[in-house]
Amino acid sequence: MLEEAVQWAVRLASGTATDDDYRAFSRWRDANSQHRTAWESVEHRLNVFAAAREHGGAAARRVLTSTRMSRRKLLRDSMTVLGVFGVLGGAGKVLGVFDSMTADFATDIGKRRQIVLEDSSLLTLDGGSAVDIDFDGGERAVRLIKGRLFVSVAHDVNRPFIIYTRDGACKSLGTEFGVGLGAEGTRLAVTRSAVQAQAASGGALNVKAGQVATLLRSGRINLEPLQADAESTWVKGFITAVDRPLSEIVEALNRYLPGLIVLSEDAASLRISGLFLLDDAQSSIRQIAQTLPVVVTYHTAYLIRISLDSVGRSSST
Repeated sequence: MLEEAVQWAVRLASGTATDDDYRAFSRWRDANSQHRTAWESVEHRLNVFAAAREHGGAAARRVLTSTRMSRRKLLRDSMTVLGVFGVLGGAGKVLGVFDSMTADFATDIGKRRQIVLEDSSLLTLDGGSAVDIDFDGGERAVRLIKGRLFVSVAHDVNRPFIIYTRDGACKSLGTEFGVGLGAEGTRLAVTRSAVQAQAASGGALNVKAGQVATLLRSGRINLEPLQADAESTWVKGFITAVDRPLSEIVEALNRYLPGLIVLSEDAASLRISGLFLLDDAQSSIRQIAQTLPVVVTYHTAYLIRISLDSVGRSSST
């Protein structure tokens, strides 16, 4: 409900909302008490939507446009609202909706996307991912905001191609490679040529074709005992896991489900191998339940919990 309320807030303050939008908003708000409570919480925090209480769209629009609140500021404040409430422990996924609204390119949950950039480089975004693009005379910069990407870089001797993340930068040395954000840091998988990994702390490492490295949030760069080709199969719609922690598989599947998989701490470190379909995430969840000693519980269609089976059997409920 809070997510819907913030989406209405963004729409009404966009500068393009019509009278029909305001009437639709009023119907949504008045549909039930939960909608009204969620809206009042958002309205109180943002302090700009008093006029939207009225049924007439014109008066509300005058007040909203007079606030001169920028779209990005509105989104930042909206994220604060959701962060405070922490909806069902899945606030991070909900907040990602608003990262996507401000990004140059973004994908919905469950949708991959290929983008031809202005230099003819080919960029593939995984589901639930977002990037900003900033090409100028000095460099071709891509900022990975969330999720992961794979890029085939077009040749340009005058402008380096660099992927920036919260953990550092990955500078192409004429190559194909994937970059993804994870709990531990930024994962870099190089499938052709080489990439210079630069940690936020200043350390650097050239990662060669076939290698995988992690730019850790602590500032270090670690080479991983993984194959870059296996790390990039998500581009084709499946995960290749060889003795990997279950947490990595669940993180990938969460980009392909409209709801949320919650993984218990004791199950997160379980190791698993196999091929897991991204476009049929429910099948992959059943595969996990049949492979590991876990219990899969569907609390609703949008909240799934995977926990360690205390009696050592795999089961699904």
